[in-house]
Amino acid sequence: MPRLVLAACLLGGMLILMATGCAGSKPAPTAIEPALDESKFPPHVAGTVAQYAMLVGGGDLTLRGYGIVVGLGANGSRECPPALRGYLTQYMLKQKVFSPSSGTGGLSPAALLDSLDTAVVELWGRVPPGAPAGTTFDVYVRAMPQTQTTSLDGGYLLPHDMQMSVEGLSGTERQSRVLGKAGGPVFVNPFVDPSNAAEAPKLREGRIIGGGKLLEDRRVQLQLHQADYARCDAMARQINAVFPASRPVAIAKNSSTVELDIPRRYRGDYERFLSLVMHLPVKGGPGAWEAKARQVAQQMQEPLAEHDELALIWEAMGRNNLPILRTFYRCDNPALAYYSARTGLRLGDAEALRAVCETARNAQAGPLQLQAVRELGRCRLHACLPTLYDLLDDSNDLVRVAACEALIDQGDRGRLRRLEIGDAKSGLFELDVVDARSRFMIYASQSQQPRLLVFGKSLSLPRPLFFNAPGDLVTIDAQHSDSSLTVYRKILSTGRCSSPFQVPPDVPSLVEALAGPVEYVSRDRTMGLGLTYGQVVSVLYRLCQSGDLRAKFVLQPLPEMQRIYLDETTVGRPDTPEM
Repeated sequence: MPRLVLAACLLGGMLILMATGCAGSKPAPTAIEPALDESKFPPHVAGTVAQYAMLVGGGDLTLRGYGIVVGLGANGSRECPPALRGYLTQYMLKQKVFSPSSGTGGLSPAALLDSLDTAVVELWGRVPPGAPAGTTFDVYVRAMPQTQTTSLDGGYLLPHDMQMSVEGLSGTERQSRVLGKAGGPVFVNPFVDPSNAAEAPKLREGRIIGGGKLLEDRRVQLQLHQADYARCDAMARQINAVFPASRPVAIAKNSSTVELDIPRRYRGDYERFLSLVMHLPVKGGPGAWEAKARQVAQQMQEPLAEHDELALIWEAMGRNNLPILRTFYRCDNPALAYYSARTGLRLGDAEALRAVCETARNAQAGPLQLQAVRELGRCRLHACLPTLYDLLDDSNDLVRVAACEALIDQGDRGRLRRLEIGDAKSGLFELDVVDARSRFMIYASQSQQPRLLVFGKSLSLPRPLFFNAPGDLVTIDAQHSDSSLTVYRKILSTGRCSSPFQVPPDVPSLVEALAGPVEYVSRDRTMGLGLTYGQVVSVLYRLCQSGDLRAKFVLQPLPEMQRIYLDETTVGRPDTPEM
């Protein structure tokens, strides 16, 4: 058969199958013969769009830049390379950073750069492929090398541009167009001991949690392995049919490229959209989809099976496969039972909820338990709430956290009380007080969104106590068993102490006092210490460590992909999750 005729036949079968895959209500596609031997591909790739095309637009996008951190007291430095000084001066003049409303005290750019209260820093962050405009991301900051900046703790990064690349200090004028913005309070590793000289360099770097914002859509493309404009055009038309939107989701740009635009309903879950496109099965014909669904079930049971990838093939094929999936919901193979039920739940099958709840409750399910709990947060079904309530007291700390986050995603406040802490100057974060019935615990996030979870609404500090944070940052004193807490802090800019004030001994009240904006009650009396989220986390960690707060402290482990992509030296402790 001539090559072009064969390609046309392949295209016809693939497009019919694509149209059926997500809709789930169209007739089975006509049989086709794949152009490539499926046995040469991994099971989760064989017979899918991924066998015939690849996503391009390149992996994670690195954005870099330079900025100024303020609010460091005397911990900053005046050093700044001349070319960078000129660039930052022009940027601040353009952005009117020196205006009184900017929060810099009306200082000129030159005075700001020459102040020990500030530090010039490098910025970098990663944005995944397909991310739409408005996506937030963590921004990593580091004091410029060969400067005398000692600590970024308590600092605030002034809003600054981030570009695709920075060619070095002498190349600031040749930076690419602005693709992101960054700004916010700096989160420094809360485990660092400032009195330990070996750990001191770690205070010069940190993270702006969720402090980056993407300004443009990251467009992605399907690149066919074999160029064919007819195939490209038909593929684009069929993707648009499967994912209808107000504007075309797919556009054929040439004989081998289909440009994809994330549909609005998938913008909060764009990675799932891209995964479904790539996992659409191509091979069709009478009974072919049923055979493919059963083949996936067999492959699920292999020792090294890519369970998540295989389940996406089921999901891409749509609701027509629910009768087959239901036969596996309660099978003896844990992975097969869970992933078939997860797929059914995502496809709207209420029968799958019971099986996912059983996995979520099963402590012997290993990693599947945590995945199941998170899936319950996505499903938006109130019938799962009793399971999530029970898991707030689970023996696994991360399961407790996942259950709490699932309830937040569900919008349920039956066992949660939410407080918004801080202000625009020091940064806002969420404090959720969980009505847990066992084991006091404090959980702090360190990626994407600053959030504290306090498990135990009656958690309070025993008295009497005296606590002094490193560097005299915060002092907490209660001389009698029935007294309130007296709190005050060291003011970095002057070295003096703030006026003390009284706080109830419960943890939420203490957190509100630590992070609350500084308010003058009278000429010589203030309320609120104005600490950043990172400083509050550090204080809570040390209170737990010293035994002054009888709760377990858990810091969020960083997402695995961030650990892989972070090519700079990380900071942390061997007995705690890495930053």
